[in-house]
Amino acid sequence: MILGNPASNVGICTLWTQKALVAQRLDASQFFICANLYSLAGINFLLRNIFLFPQIRYLILCGADQSQSGAALAKFFEQGFGPGDQVRLDEGFPPEALEQLRRGVRLIDLRPTATPENASLKNPEAIATRIKTILPEFVALDPFGPSQYYPESQPEGHQPLPSEATGFRVEGSTVAETWLELLRLVMRFGQIKPTDYSQAQRELFNTVAVITDEDPDNIFFAAWLPFSRQELEDYYPQMLTPQKVPGVSYTYGERLRNFKGSGLDQIASLKARLREAPHTRRAVAITWDAFVDSESDNPPCLLEVGAGVQQGKLYFTARFRSHDLYTAWPQNTFALRRLQKEIADEVGLALGPLTILSHSAHIYADKWKYALETLASFEKNEKKHREWKSDPRGYFIIDIRLDDKVITVQHATLNGFSPFYFEGDNAQQLCHEIAREKLVGRDEHYAYLGRELMKAEIALKLGLPYLQDKDLAL
Repeated sequence: MILGNPASNVGICTLWTQKALVAQRLDASQFFICANLYSLAGINFLLRNIFLFPQIRYLILCGADQSQSGAALAKFFEQGFGPGDQVRLDEGFPPEALEQLRRGVRLIDLRPTATPENASLKNPEAIATRIKTILPEFVALDPFGPSQYYPESQPEGHQPLPSEATGFRVEGSTVAETWLELLRLVMRFGQIKPTDYSQAQRELFNTVAVITDEDPDNIFFAAWLPFSRQELEDYYPQMLTPQKVPGVSYTYGERLRNFKGSGLDQIASLKARLREAPHTRRAVAITWDAFVDSESDNPPCLLEVGAGVQQGKLYFTARFRSHDLYTAWPQNTFALRRLQKEIADEVGLALGPLTILSHSAHIYADKWKYALETLASFEKNEKKHREWKSDPRGYFIIDIRLDDKVITVQHATLNGFSPFYFEGDNAQQLCHEIAREKLVGRDEHYAYLGRELMKAEIALKLGLPYLQDKDLAL
C-alpha cells in the first residue's frame, strides 16, 4: 500500500492499474491509502483494513478490472454479498459489521466500464485527473464506527506428508480434472513456507502437468472451478492478444506478441519457424525482460512457451517461475490451450498434449480451506470410477511354466514384442527388474503388474493354472 495522510477520509483502490502511477500524480495529503485489488480474495484484506481505519469514508474505485474484483466490490456496496457470489468472505466478519461499513463508506466507482462518463478513464493520467476534480467535493467526516480488528481465518489443513523434494507429475484429459490432481498434491505434500506477501503458502517445486484432450473450442467447464465462464472469457485476451492495458505493468499477450513495445510478435515468428522446419527446437517465445524484471516488484510469472512437432501433432510447453495454483493456474492453462490450438491450426498440425511446468506451484493460506472444500465436494458429488488408460510405454504378457517353476514376462507394444523379456520365480524380483527398465508409464499399471505377478507366484507355488486377468481357481 502507498500511505498518504492518516487524517484523510479517502481510500483509493486502483485494481490492476499500477498504484504508484496514480498516487504520484496526486497530493498525498489528500488521501490515506492507495492500493491495488488484484483478486476476489483480496476483498477480505480491503474490508479488514477499512474496519481497522474507519476514518476511511470515501473509497475511490478505479483502474483496469482484469479479474472482475472491482465489479464484485461495487456489487457489495450496492447490495451486499449473497448466495452464489464468487467472493468468499472470511467467516470472521459479523453481518451487522458489514452492513455498518456499507452504510458508512461511500463508493465512488470510476472504473471505465461503470458508466459511459467513465469510458475515458483507462490510463493513470486520466484517472488521476478525474480524482483531482472530485477530491474537493468530499466533506470531512468522523469515523463511521470504532476501529475493529477482525483477524484472518486460520488456515486449514494438516502438516505436509513426507515426499520427494521436487518433480511431481500429473496427467489428465481436461484442464479441470488435471487441476484437481494438482490441488490434491499441493495440499497433501506442499511445504508450508512464508511468501513475499502477508501470508503463508503450501509449495511444491517443479510440478509437471500434462493435458491431453481438452478441446479449446468446446472446453469442459467444471462446476468446481473457482471462477465463472464470463471471467474466463474476459481473461483470454490477456494471453491471446497484444493489447496493452493502460497502467497495468504487463500482460502475457503483450509480452509474447509485442515485446517491450517493439512490434516484435514472437508468436508469429514461432509459427513461421515451424512452417519452415517442423523439426525445429527453436520455436520459443519468452516474456522475461532481464533488464527490467530482475528488479521489478511485479515480474511475469509465465517465463516462456515452446512448441515442437511429433508425428504430425503440435506439442506445447509453458514454463512458470511462480504459479498461484488455486486462483491463476486454471485460467492460465485454458488460455494456453487456446493459444496452442491457434498455432496448430495456422501451421496445419493436429493438436497434441499441453505441458505446464511450474517451478513454484503454491496455494496461499487464505485458499487452503477452499481447496480442501473443492476436493471434498468432488469426492462426494462428482467422483467417478477412474477409467483405465492404456500405458503409452506398452503392456506385458505374463505366464508361468509349472514344470520349470518360472514366471515369464514379455514386454510388448502396438508394434509387437520388444527386446525386454523377464523370467523369475517370485513377484518381488520381477517387479524390481521391470521398474529398473522404466517400462511403465502409469502408476495404475505398476499396481496392476504387482497384482498379476503375485497371482502368478501363488499359482506357481500351489501348482495351479494361471491365466492373466482371470481369478485363480483356489
